[in-house]
Amino acid sequence: MPKICGELRQLQGPRKEGGRSIFPLVQVGDTTYQKMIAVNSTLADELASNVSVGDQVCLYVYGHLLHRKGLIGFRKPATGQLTAMPGKALFAGLFWFVVISPVVVAIPAGIIGMLVGMLGGQRGTAFGLLMGLFYAVGMSWFTAYRFYQANQEMRAG
Repeated sequence: MPKICGELRQLQGPRKEGGRSIFPLVQVGDTTYQKMIAVNSTLADELASNVSVGDQVCLYVYGHLLHRKGLIGFRKPATGQLTAMPGKALFAGLFWFVVISPVVVAIPAGIIGMLVGMLGGQRGTAFGLLMGLFYAVGMSWFTAYRFYQANQEMRAG
């Protein structure tokens, strides 16, 4: 799990996009994140109101479906206090990634798998569908694992 510590150089406040709180730009030290997702709006508001540019801060993030970073907590080294997502956000996130996300991701993954599988004929189409479904479940469950591990590491240290 990435723990990024350093001086907060840029922070563009959270915006709502599709029911999510997203930070368009966050730069801590030399690390820059664009469109970083906050796991819940309360955490996004806490970061925006308690941290300002120039502060020393540690951000805790996880890889959300491998392409974006999701903010799960932050700590100001000066105070040492951890501000993390509430327990219900952990449960909701795990429920989403284990139960709902595989179904949502399975639709486009199955279609793409079938289209690619058409190159191999009727059996290829069925095999492509099966591979698309395996991809959807695997990607979603792997993200759930990364989300849970990031939370455990953040709470431990």
